[in-house]
Amino acid sequence: MIPGGISPLFLAPVTGEWQIIDTWSVQNAGSGNTTMNFPNSLPGDMYVCLAQSDSYTPSRSSSYFDTIAGGRNNYIGYGIYARVATGIASSFTANSIIQNYDSAIFCTVRGRTGFSSTNSVSWKNNTTKTGWGNIPSHDNLVTSYSSRSLAVLGVLFDDDVIPSSSWSPPSGATLIASDSNPTRGSVAAAYQRLSSAGDYSWGDWGALGSSDSWLTGIVEITEP
Repeated sequence: MIPGGISPLFLAPVTGEWQIIDTWSVQNAGSGNTTMNFPNSLPGDMYVCLAQSDSYTPSRSSSYFDTIAGGRNNYIGYGIYARVATGIASSFTANSIIQNYDSAIFCTVRGRTGFSSTNSVSWKNNTTKTGWGNIPSHDNLVTSYSSRSLAVLGVLFDDDVIPSSSWSPPSGATLIASDSNPTRGSVAAAYQRLSSAGDYSWGDWGALGSSDSWLTGIVEITEP
């Protein structure tokens, strides 16, 4: 992804597979008040946001997005938000959606059929892992997932700026986007398509250039 901009990122080249259509890194774009454009989004797509905070727990600025999960753990505040797209080529600002955050990423997910609610998006509570150091990890925690679902792996890092080139997702996963705020922390996400129901797990994100507190967790998006 081009920092601070839009990048169509296709998870599969064939029609009917999961796709991530548009992404946006909030702070890399310069400000939470900068208009984020999602030119390829269509009605029935799902907007997903992962937000990180150094000192607070992120929260919604309005009811435009639904809160999927949120809290504060290991000195890091986190928030997961989602909304079904209702228009074509939507645009909005991050600050109109969330507040009390330092870094955040937005992306548009397209399923095999259109979404009608955010019930398809869930935070896997039993995958939350915390630690300190330069190697954030999902610690190979085994959890069950639905058939033909999409796993979105999130990692939040305290205080330090982690450039997009430094993130190395766990084996089997592909980076979606990352974001950083000077001295306030970083967030990144990756995906993996799961063709069959069963137990899955992921390991670490590779060695980063800084050591600090970190938090990892996984969002599962199921077929509508």
